[in-house]
Amino acid sequence: MAKIAKPDNKGVPPRLDSKGAPPSLMQRSNNLTKEDTQKTVLINFNATAEFRKELKIYATELGMTVTDLIMEAIELHRQSRK
Repeated sequence: MAKIAKPDNKGVPPRLDSKGAPPSLMQRSNNLTKEDTQKTVLINFNATAEFRKELKIYATELGMTVTDLIMEAIELHRQSRK
């Protein structure tokens, strides 16, 4: 049977046996706050190039951004469904 040499561990940091001390109250309090509800986030969806073009033209004609147009359209749709 062939003898296999131990792997060279140069450059590999030593393995820690514990996770360390828990974060301080200041460090962990940031993840307990609610996210700003007015902050915008990216939403992606697929549409045809023609639909995208029409949407941008329509929003421009109304003096709105595409985001504002979509948000208003969804709100009006939700109200009409009640």
